[in-house]
Amino acid sequence: FLVSGHTESQLLGDLLITIGGVLALVLGLYLLLNKIAAPVLHVFTLEHNREMAILLAIIISIGSAWTAHRIGISPAIGAFIAGMLLGSSPFASQIRVDVSSLRIIFLTLFFSAVGMLADPMWIGHNFIFIALLTIAIMLLKTVVSFAIFKVCDNSIAVAVASSLCISQIGEFAFVLSNLAKGAHLLSDDLYQIIISVTIVSLFITTFLIKSG
Repeated sequence: FLVSGHTESQLLGDLLITIGGVLALVLGLYLLLNKIAAPVLHVFTLEHNREMAILLAIIISIGSAWTAHRIGISPAIGAFIAGMLLGSSPFASQIRVDVSSLRIIFLTLFFSAVGMLADPMWIGHNFIFIALLTIAIMLLKTVVSFAIFKVCDNSIAVAVASSLCISQIGEFAFVLSNLAKGAHLLSDDLYQIIISVTIVSLFITTFLIKSG
């Protein structure tokens, strides 16, 4: 794959530039939300100008996705970074309240689209393997999560309940696996394994959350 030292240096340089761009994006969004937008929007009092928080969220999300694309990474990752920072911003509670109805629509569209990625016939032919792999991954993640919660001095009840609720494979796996498949880093079978196990784990978690 690497044919010369020049190619290695070029790849390393591109990687460092990408990492630097991501760090700059995160830092820029953090400063924008917490040091600039917070004091400016405080003047407008969000209680009487609730549309300001929504406009901020839309601008930040689209801007972050566009910036990520410009620096050579997936726009989905840029939107993901924006979502994390918005979720910890001073406007997080207001944004969650105002977009709650839209969130239901987008979640429905997202999981409908995700369901189309899976091949039911393939899952049926490899059901035992998918089931065992899903159980193994979720069990491992539950044990690791439980240990982390206990180290953070949580009660056993909280540690067990929280570990069950986050035992699934995160939905961001769909984005990463799709990018990897597009870059020819995953075979069709391995891609189907990741997609199938993720979908099954998300389905099982709906029952685990109730138990938790």
